[in-house]
Parts: sequence; C-alpha cells; structure tokens
Amino acid sequence: SGDYDSIQTVIRDSLAKGGQRDLGHDYNDGLEARGKKSHRKPIPTGWTILDKAFNGGWERATLSTFIAPTGAGKSMFLVNCGAGAVSQGLNVLYVTLEMADYKIGLRFDSYFSGVEINSVADKQEEVRNAVNSNVKGRLWVKEFPTKQASVQTIRSYIQRLQALKGFMPDM
Repeated sequence: SGDYDSIQTVIRDSLAKGGQRDLGHDYNDGLEARGKKSHRKPIPTGWTILDKAFNGGWERATLSTFIAPTGAGKSMFLVNCGAGAVSQGLNVLYVTLEMADYKIGLRFDSYFSGVEINSVADKQEEVRNAVNSNVKGRLWVKEFPTKQASVQTIRSYIQRLQALKGFMPDM
C-alpha cells in the first residue's frame, strides 16, 4: 500500500522487544555516568602486596584469569582468594573447569578449619564448627566439564543461581 512509515514502526518496535537491550555507552553523553562508575569498591585480596598491585584489590565485574602449569598452585591460590572474600561477608562463586567441585570444597574446608585436607572426612565436627564461625558470606562451587563452558554458559548459570537461589556473587 506504500505505507512505509508504518512498516518502519513495526520493525523498530520488533527490534526493541527482543535481544540485547543495552545499546552500550554513548561517549558524548556519558561523562557523568563514567564519573560515578569510576569510583572503585575493590574486593581486598587479603595480601598487602597484591592489594597494592591491584589498586586496593580485585576489580568488581571484571574477569581475572590465572595461567600457570599444572601443579603450580592456581586452584589453591584461588581458594585462598575466595575464602578471604567469604570471610569478609562477600558472596563467592568458584567455577572449576578441571577439578571436581567436591575437591574444591575440601580445599575450602581445610582453609577454614586448619584441618589437613586428607583428614577433613574424619574430623567433620571440627570442620563444621570452624566453617560456621569463619564463613560470613556465601560460597557456591560449580564444576563444568573441561572445554564445555563458554562465557555465556557461566553467565546463564549465574542468572539461574540468582533466580532460583537468590545468590549473586560479589566475586
């Protein structure tokens, strides 16, 4: 019928309904927003030297990656970081792509209780008491099969955790 304006309106309305709603950052109009967002509220690492290097601690809403050879201590380092944050009352999501979730849990048990990891099963009451007195935030450990989780997989998982369990990680 030649009513091209109404077709354009239908298309614009359709595009607005689905998919990504965030159109990004309009640089020319965003000075005030940038100023507000630039005020950091870092998560302290628990190590003075790292906090100094990281300008106060971990940057929120930032993906940090640790790369090292097998057996170098990446998982224990991350357990220590996560445990430090949980001890501060923060919520921590520990995603493992190569180690079983219960093994990561045992490492946290050992960290919080001081019980040697191979003795955790035999000293459950001691571990439980230590965990109850030291854990201030919430900790969630999720194992994904090696090479199976994408960033979108993890993002969707976090959304499910928030919707179903009311859990939103700080770290």
